[in-house]
Amino acid sequence: MKLRMIGIVLLCGVSLSGHAATDPVRETKAVCSNLDMYVDIALKSRGDGIPKNMGLRVVAASINEHFKSSRTDTDAFIAVVKDIHEQVYEDPTIDRARGKDVIVSACSKYKGFDVDENAIAAHLDRHPRSAWDPIKRVPLCVKMGQTASNIALARDKGTPKEAVAEMVKTALADDKLTLERAPQMIEEVFGNPEIEVPPFFAYNLSRCEAVEAGGSYRELGEFKSDILVCQKKDTQDAKAECQRAVFGL
Repeated sequence: MKLRMIGIVLLCGVSLSGHAATDPVRETKAVCSNLDMYVDIALKSRGDGIPKNMGLRVVAASINEHFKSSRTDTDAFIAVVKDIHEQVYEDPTIDRARGKDVIVSACSKYKGFDVDENAIAAHLDRHPRSAWDPIKRVPLCVKMGQTASNIALARDKGTPKEAVAEMVKTALADDKLTLERAPQMIEEVFGNPEIEVPPFFAYNLSRCEAVEAGGSYRELGEFKSDILVCQKKDTQDAKAECQRAVFGL
């Protein structure tokens, strides 16, 4: 049954109790960071032809059952989720790539705090959806590392570079900052077939953190000999420890 699927998905509801109500911006950003699955559910419900009110009732019931928050917080969260459903059903052109815009619009109204939409959008840009668990958002630099790892995994499975580029473009449709760096990642991964998957995560994480801090970072080739030494270690733990030392993690 289609609605049963929605109920199962919503078992992973969030708790807002750890975010002080005295800091409206922080609380709102926390809420905004936990809304992606509700956009996905609204899109799927619309695509499956489920009436808007029926789908929303199931979502609201699951939130009420599984949230570990005050009644005020829960009701405010449901109001935001309702806004998301309204937007998705009213505009058939909305797709996953526009999910962030829907979240920003709905979430800015949370509890009447009226948090600046630009601030919310900037926060979401720097906390994109995880490449390994898209229900969650992660810091931008973690996403950079995850994306590079996925590219390397695809390379090792024999996927052609051109096909990987198309896959990455689709996967990052809602993450412009990682998408901007993706062509360089693809060239580095396919240009260094002897480098295994894990070093690409570590390198891109470290490079991103350096750039975000306003600094510069060495090119991958400058680390290559050290990376290859690490790959010769006997165990995965030894390899990981060696790589952390190489990249300063």
